Amino acid sequence: LPSVQQLMAQEYLISLQFHITILILVFVTYIILSKIYVNKIKDYNIFRSLGYTKEDMKIMVHYELLLITIIAVLSSIVLLYTSSLFIDFVGEILSNNSLILTLLFIILMLIFALFISSKFNKKLFKFTVHKTFYREVL
Repeated sequence: LPSVQQLMAQEYLISLQFHITILILVFVTYIILSKIYVNKIKDYNIFRSLGYTKEDMKIMVHYELLLITIIAVLSSIVLLYTSSLFIDFVGEILSNNSLILTLLFIILMLIFALFISSKFNKKLFKFTVHKTFYREVL
């Protein structure tokens, strides 16, 4: 029969693995979103060629990325809590840390969204519209 300390150590290890998994998922999400936005430069250059200003583009990119992030966060939370109904250890971890994990996840994702958005806006205006479309033709 395992002692109380061994049970606590096992529970701590499972909790630590779960937190590390969540952090890895957050970073993977960051990488995916940043790659998506690098590929969307052509689309935004079309808006620039139509006369959108730098401020208009910044606002559009910020709102678009925040909307995508909010949808992704809400669906992730729903999936996590749904999986806790079927997977026992996820339910145990969520019952102990549910509010803290949820708030941490939401805050991290919003910070990453703002970081990606500002980074993307800097890249967006690095080249002129003419140079961007000229490179695509070649």
